Formats: sequence, C-alpha cells, structure tokens
Amino acid sequence: MKTYYKTIFFLVIQFFFIDAYATNYYLSNIGNDENNGTNPASAWKSLNKLNTFTNLFPGDSVLFRRGDTFYGKIILANTYGPNRNSGTAAYPIVFSAYGQGEMPIITGFTDINAWKKLDGNIWESTVAISELPTCNMVAINGVSTPMGRYPNTGWKPILNSTKTTLTDNVFSTKNWTGGELVARVERPVIDKYAITSQSGKTIHFTPNVADGYLPKTNWGFFIQNHPATLDIVNEWYYHPQSKKLRIYNTKEPKAVQATTIDTLVTILVTNFLTFENIHFSGANKNIFVIGSSRHITIQNCAFTFAGENAIWGKNFWQDFDSDSLKIISNSFANSNNFCIYLENEKRNATISHNKIDETAMIAGAGVSGDAKGIAIMASGENSVIENNQITNSGYTAIYFQGNGTIVRHNFIDHFCMIKDDGGGIYTWTPNIESAYHGMKILENIILNGKGNIIGISDGNAEIWTDGIYLDNHSSYIEVAGNTIAHCSRAGIFPYRGQGNNIHQNVCFNNQSGIRFQDDLGSVKNDTIRENIFISKYSYQFPASFYAPKNNIYTFGAIDNNYYIKPLSGTAPIEIATGAGSNYRRELLNLPNWQARYKFDIHSKLSPVAIIPFSYSPMQPNRISNGTFNTDIKGLSWWPANNRLLVSWNNNNKINGGSVQVSYSTPTAASMQPGISIPIGEVSSKNKYILLFSTIASIDNKTIYASIKNNEAPWQELATVQAVITHKNKTDHALLFALPKSAASATVSFTWNAQDLKDKFWMDNVAFYEAKAVETNVDEYLLFEYNATGVNKTITLSGNYFDVWGKIRNGKITLAPYESIVLIKDKNVKKEQ
Repeated sequence: MKTYYKTIFFLVIQFFFIDAYATNYYLSNIGNDENNGTNPASAWKSLNKLNTFTNLFPGDSVLFRRGDTFYGKIILANTYGPNRNSGTAAYPIVFSAYGQGEMPIITGFTDINAWKKLDGNIWESTVAISELPTCNMVAINGVSTPMGRYPNTGWKPILNSTKTTLTDNVFSTKNWTGGELVARVERPVIDKYAITSQSGKTIHFTPNVADGYLPKTNWGFFIQNHPATLDIVNEWYYHPQSKKLRIYNTKEPKAVQATTIDTLVTILVTNFLTFENIHFSGANKNIFVIGSSRHITIQNCAFTFAGENAIWGKNFWQDFDSDSLKIISNSFANSNNFCIYLENEKRNATISHNKIDETAMIAGAGVSGDAKGIAIMASGENSVIENNQITNSGYTAIYFQGNGTIVRHNFIDHFCMIKDDGGGIYTWTPNIESAYHGMKILENIILNGKGNIIGISDGNAEIWTDGIYLDNHSSYIEVAGNTIAHCSRAGIFPYRGQGNNIHQNVCFNNQSGIRFQDDLGSVKNDTIRENIFISKYSYQFPASFYAPKNNIYTFGAIDNNYYIKPLSGTAPIEIATGAGSNYRRELLNLPNWQARYKFDIHSKLSPVAIIPFSYSPMQPNRISNGTFNTDIKGLSWWPANNRLLVSWNNNNKINGGSVQVSYSTPTAASMQPGISIPIGEVSSKNKYILLFSTIASIDNKTIYASIKNNEAPWQELATVQAVITHKNKTDHALLFALPKSAASATVSFTWNAQDLKDKFWMDNVAFYEAKAVETNVDEYLLFEYNATGVNKTITLSGNYFDVWGKIRNGKITLAPYESIVLIKDKNVKKEQ
C-alpha cells in the first residue's frame, strides 16, 4: 500500500512540475531571432533559429503565427539517443499555430520574379534559384506544372534499344545529351535514364542499377529535362549547372514558384511529437521524413506540392522501434511519387480521415522503379487505414502489407490513371509460406479503376486494373462489405492465393465482378459467399475463373451469390482452363456451372432482363442462302484436310435444312475451327444485325461471332461476341457497330478446338444493315452508394427491382459505406 501511494505522489509531482515548466515558443514573420521567443511580442522569426534551439522539453509547444509563411526546414534529428527533444505520452512536444487567419505555411518554394528573355519564347531566371542539382516541382499560378517533354503528349514507340542505347529517327534533328529518357518498361513501371551522349540517331543512357528495368523495343518513351523540349506555354527546364530555370511563354512569366529545399521536416530518433494546424508546401523531395521515432502525430495539417513524397516513414536504425505513427484528418494534394509511404518499421500506424488528391498524376515526374506512384503505402504490421478519401491516383490508391493490418471505410475514386496492373486496394506477398495473417479489407467504396496502357506493347490489349487486387499468393484475407464499380478488369481479383474469405461485397460494372486466376494450382480453401456481382454491359461477366491447371474444383466454398447480367441472355460465368494445346474458354450458365463444379447451389440470377436493343432490318439480307433449305453453298470453313466436317443436314433439325458441324480427327489448338460467310461491303457509319439459330449435342457450347475483313490479314472489324448453344433450339440476335469499314467482309463463327466430340447445327443465318437503337442502360440501372459516416436517404423516381426481385419505390436509406444497384421497372422482362 505504501508503494502505491508513493507512485501516485510521484506522478502528481511530475504532473505539476512539467506543467509549471512547459514553455510555448512563438515564431512570426515580424519576429526577431535575438528574442527569447517565449511570447508573441518576443517571437522568433526564422526556422534556422528553431533548429539551433535544442532544449525542447516534454509539454513544450512551438507555435507559428497564422497567416505567415516560413521558408526553410525543421530538423528534429537525434543521433545521441531517443530522448533529446522528445516528449512523453502525457506531454508531447507540440508544433502548432497561434492567432487568427489561415494556417501558417512552412515552405520550400522560392518565388521567381526576375526574368531574361532568350531566343524565341524562352525565358530564363536572371539568377540561380537554388543550390540543389535538381528541381522536381514548379507551380505556376498555384498549379503543379509538368516540365517540358518531347513529344508533348503520349509515348513514342521505341524502334530499337539495347542495355545502354536507343535508336530513333527523332534523334537526327536535335541533340538530347544531358536530358532524361523516360520509358514505359512494364505496365506498372515508368523509369528514367540520364542521356549521356548522342551519335546521330542513337542516344546513350545510363541504366538503372537499382531496379534492372530497361527500355524495350516497341514500348513507349519520351524525352524530358532538356531545354529543347520547351515549346508549350509554361513548360519548364532547370539547368543543373547554372541552377537557373527556363520557361516557355509568349509573355514574361508570372506567379512562378520552384522547390529549393529537399526536405521540410526531418524527424529521427525523436519521440512523442505532435504537428497540427500547419500547411506544409513545396518540398523538392519529401515534406516529412520520419525514421526510428515513436508516437509521432500529424493531424489537421495541409500538405501540397511534394516533389517526391509528402510523408516518408523511412527505415533507419533497427535498434529503435518506430511504433504508433498517427496521420489523421490532413489534406494532401500534388505529390509526384507517394503521398504517404510507410516502410515496415512503422508498426501500429493509424492513417485516418485524410483527404488525398492528385498523387503521381504526371508521367515522368515520380521516382523510377516498381511499386511507385501510390497514394498510401503502409508495410508495417497492425496498421489501420480508415475513413480516407483518395481521388486521382496515378497508380494504386492503397497498398498495404503486414499482419493484422485493417483497411476499412475508405472512399477511392479514379486510380491507375497513369500506370496499369494495379488496384484501388492492393496487397502482395512473395509466396504462400510468407503470407501475412489477420489482414482485413472492410466496407470500402472503390470507383473508376481506369488503367492506362498507352506506351505498352506486350501483345495484350486487356487493361489490368482491379478494385481489390490480392496479388501473388496474398492469402487469409477477409474481404467483406466493399463496393467496387467501374473497373477495367475485375472488381475483386484474387491471384494464386488461398484461404481468403470474400463475402457480402457489391461489384458493379467491372469487366469481371470477381476474377480468379491461378496458373500454379495454388488456389484452395477460399470462401466466396453472399456477394452481388452485377454486369452493366453484355460483354462483361459477373464472375471469371482462369485455371490453366484445371483446379477450379479446389477453389473452396462458393455459394449464395447473385450473378446479375440483366442486359444479355449470355451466360454469366466465364471460365478458361488448360494451357497451350489444352486451352479452353467457355461461358457457363448457372445450372451448368452448378452441375459441373458443385458450386453456387443456392445462388441466384438477375430477377429481370432488359431488352438490349430494338431494330428494323433494311433489306436485303446479305446472306442469300442462310436458310440452307437445299444446300450449304456460300460457306467456307477451316481447318482443311477433312478434320472439320461441315455438311448439309436435311432432317429438319431446326427449320428444314441446316448446317451440321462435327469432327473426323482432332484439331490442333493453334487452329481454332470456324465457318465464314461473305457479306460484302460494310461501313463504320452503319449498324448491323446478325441473326442465327443453333442446336447442339450438349448444352453450353460457346460460339464466337465476329465480322472480319475478307482480305489478309483478315483482322476483326468489331468486338467479338459470344453466344451459348443448348440441346434445344436457341435463337440469337447480335448487334454490331463497326469502328472500321471494309470493301469485303465476312461473318465468322468460331469455337473451342477442344470440343472434339460435340456436334452442333446452325440455321436461319441473316445479316442486315439495320436501323438499331441500343438500350441506354443508364435509364434502367441505378447505382447508389454512401461514402459517409451517416445514413443517406435516396428518393426513387418510380418503381425498381432490387437483386432479390423485390419492388423498391419512394425512399430508401443506405447505411454508411453501403451501396445498392436497382433495375427500373420499365420495358423489362420478369424472370421466372
């Protein structure tokens, strides 16, 4: 008992001692560094004075006058131990604001007001603007402005490249020595290389040893950081030797700022600090660098114009842990590389209620290498990333790793705008053995994963951008209650992982609602339940399963899901199995998916169907023998050598005569079998309707219909469309709008070469130029979400069906981070 009272007495004495001796230090633009700084009337003036003052104690505050701007940097680096200039849990050292008005600004920007005009419309600063060898950020009229580049937009294809050279005709007109080669070297990687010399049409560059990526023939490149690139208003160039800035403009530049300090705030081995109510702006590299420091809090601050990273939680000394970094209720804009980047020593971090905009949105402005250009990257365990609003990310919005990390209640909109092969929320692990445990992705809203494949030449036109991307063996993750919409590849993309629990998510208007891909045979024991997967367009799929090892059976427990595809009668589930000569892509309806794999026994389809288009044929029918009543003249087919048997059937299989298709010998997988029928000239100005009927010996045979040029190389003139055949007669109607015209075209029907034992029959083939009106699906499908922490009420304009077939009208209420997709009760067919 005596020990207890002694402890209480000591704490009380400590409280009054610290409280009595805690000091406020003030900084003002009208202050004086000779002052003692302890009240507003005797404030210090400069950050240099603050950096020379090393006697901050627990409970002290450093206060900047509101409305003032302070040029320079703050250094809180302690190489002698963890306590110097540190606070305590009860008494942190606080950096904040005092007075009235806007937040005080700590900046590394230098205003450039004196200019000299050179040849043409090139202006140069009259004096050196910096001591730094580079300039990574220039703001003109308060807007982040890209440096000059050639070509001005897009990417120029590389004609020829080696490990250290690149050859192109453009190099014969200008000498680019001293500039920078920017190359698209992988879908998610944009690298920069210093151009060391030039010989005619060949430039020589220094390869990046750090990441090992090199420019590749036919992939994209551009040149930047060279004075010859300046030909558009406000493009700029920084000379590394003279340290002067050049700008292209038809008149003398105004309101130009350039970053001249690399890092604004450095915190090393210093604990219990709080930063609040301060605007940090204009770092040439990092606004904050934090290493081996515990209990740092950054709240209610603004961060703008980071040449690289706004906050970099860096690994420094492993002897000091770096727990409990808090980044709360801040605003961020215009970071060229990362906005928040926390390496794995930053355990137990909290990143919440931040607003992040415009991260890595300028190609070539960031840092070379993989996994760059991310709004939030947190690698430490037991972190919480929640309630953030992240818009306009050049690459991934949230990248996380670490046991026990939770990502929840975030709103993400427009990501992968500059690069590809990323996600709204992304994680990765090298192998199953090193997979993290206890990670959760809960109740986030993720929209508009656009992707960008300009400058890519990998032979695949598919855009690889996903809402939630569980990459490369990411396993044992709970993915629940999320809403993902408008993504170019998949709403949820589990790749090679196992033991993931994916439930109660809503995926709308993605190429695939969920897409499993497993090329190693490692996927197993996943749980996929009570999700709603909704395709907005007929070419999308609620679910896709890519399994070259034919191991879909092992994927886990899949049931009680909703596969909604109201605009098309095409089967909702896409599978691709096998590889090489055994590759087979199929479309399955729900009954056949259930029968083959024993999945989704209690799952449901769309309660209603939307009529996809209306049309009236314009005579004549381009296919004169489409009824096949007497023969099959006009058809051609492949492969040759009688391996594919196409014959006339006259036993009234469909309507009178028909085309019968079967095989005599196996067909090589590289030669996809098919039939073509000439249709004459087609124009991109018209729309066309293809009609045909089928019967097959088995259900769910997939037939692909396309319009092709009737001359080599017989390229497709429009998007290939797929239909499903059944044992009973099925009528098909497909609408084609052609982006390309052709003087001579064919209708082509193809199917999987592996369907060796199957027969099918085709009849009533017609091809018309048509007056067609496509259904405006936006008039039928209503997608609503609530990205706030309070309930949201929505008033409906009419009657709608929900996915359960229930009529909804009047007002509906969405809980926080909830969403709903409704189908309007207008010209729809109620499914039985």
